[in-house]
Amino acid sequence: MDDSVKTNSQLMDELATMRKSMARLIQRVNDLEAAAAAHQQTEEKLQLLSAERFFQVFLSISSHIYVTEVTENGWRQNLYLSPDVEELTGYPRAKLMSNWSFWSSKIIHPDDRAAAAVQAAQLALGQSSEVEYRLVRADGEIIWVRDRAGVELVGTSKIVYGAVTEITERKRREAALTKLLELSRTLVTLLDPHPALDQAIKLAVDIVPVADRGSLQLLDEGGKILHTVATNSPDENLQQTITFRPGEGIAGYALANNQPVNVPDVLADERFIRGNLPLRFRSLLVAPLVVKSRLLGTISLSSEQVGAFTSADETLLQLIADQVAAALENARLFDSHLQAEELRREHRFLQATIDALAAQIAILDENGRIMAVNASWRRLAEANHYPNPDWGLGLNYLEVSQAASGPNAQEAPIVAEGIRQVIAGQQRQFYLEYPAHSPFQKQWYGVRVTRFQNEGRIWAVIAHEDVTERRLAEEALRESEEKYRTLTNQLPVGVYRATVTGKFVYANPALAAMLGYESVLDLVKASAIDRFDNPGEHEKLLQKWTTSGGSPSVK
Repeated sequence: MDDSVKTNSQLMDELATMRKSMARLIQRVNDLEAAAAAHQQTEEKLQLLSAERFFQVFLSISSHIYVTEVTENGWRQNLYLSPDVEELTGYPRAKLMSNWSFWSSKIIHPDDRAAAAVQAAQLALGQSSEVEYRLVRADGEIIWVRDRAGVELVGTSKIVYGAVTEITERKRREAALTKLLELSRTLVTLLDPHPALDQAIKLAVDIVPVADRGSLQLLDEGGKILHTVATNSPDENLQQTITFRPGEGIAGYALANNQPVNVPDVLADERFIRGNLPLRFRSLLVAPLVVKSRLLGTISLSSEQVGAFTSADETLLQLIADQVAAALENARLFDSHLQAEELRREHRFLQATIDALAAQIAILDENGRIMAVNASWRRLAEANHYPNPDWGLGLNYLEVSQAASGPNAQEAPIVAEGIRQVIAGQQRQFYLEYPAHSPFQKQWYGVRVTRFQNEGRIWAVIAHEDVTERRLAEEALRESEEKYRTLTNQLPVGVYRATVTGKFVYANPALAAMLGYESVLDLVKASAIDRFDNPGEHEKLLQKWTTSGGSPSVK
């Protein structure tokens, strides 16, 4: 019958019949889903296990993970922020989730926003990026972080996967090492180091932030009494400070036993001599100044807090004490022979510093010549049967890299050019990951190039780090994703992932056919919300998903 001549009653009857047919079709789909549930559950467990292993590795090296969508028109929104973001920044996670720009405009330190903006621009172009910058926490504390992110193209959007790791302690140690080296150079060049003792005390208080005060005590010429000769408190009268004998008091004990002493609470330590002055501290850290078994004095840090100092603080203070003691000895025995010996000691100290690093380190001069390498570099050279008996010392790193050939040598000219640009000041640093596979195993390294200046000369530091574990984890994730796509593409039921705003992230061919699309590509251009006859059903589904423990960002 022609629809134009049907009565309202007939049309309503046909509509009711169509609804019943649709209900039967939906029930049929549900039956098919139930029939495939056992097989699908097994596959999902395998996928989840692989993903869980990846994220266990990822979380072990990251403090905070984030996922951000960058749309075709440049609009950004947070899809996921790990709970660690609250501990990292001090701000509620919900506040950060709802406002992507709050991180860049309020939390990133004003002086570092330009660098962070460069990273954001690179990510928007689909380029992976890594940058270090400072954050201003909600309580006003300033911390350093490393932001490392990669990009995946999903439809017309770019999905940014990143990890923000706090590196404040590392930055503090790096700054401390730089200052220690500066102090070392200052003390070594002085015939009379006494004017630099105040500088040493100020440095000690600076690199150990929990310290309120610092002082330096030297033995008199008879080696019987410790006198305070330097302090970081300009208002403190050195004539009123307490004097000690070796073995007497905490400072005297540290000197007599030639070992640092860390006292959490002086009031609970029987060695403490209070004296007649007001007590202005509770924790005390003392390191001896000793050279070749000669007792010279002590350097002390104090804090009003109980239990303020750590073992790392002991190491730093002992390093300063060693530098001060060496300078005092150098001044006492200043002659050509002892000057040469002191220079050798400084060289050994610097060599031991880079030998303690796990990365393979080489230091180049401004022409690219290898001037120093560390123990890790030497071990790798020996393991690979490098023919040069000096592990490459004296060779030109740029020339060797430029002439490299054979397997895994494609990146060598790129590294050489990166080194040139860093030495020339055209780049602040250079980083590249490259394969170094052997017939027995896959292996990747990351090479980082930085520069520094010393006495008017430019130096470059080359650091090769093993990144095999992360690269293998990334490969495992890609394989897992590929298995997931292969499986879902073969399922007779519709499978999809979408953001909470309705943008499809993934859909399989069965869903596209079910919804009347010629291809999956056509489907993902549409909105998932619009596929619901009743938009309220989408909200119910989303609420059920999040209640059951699913991600609030992607479903």
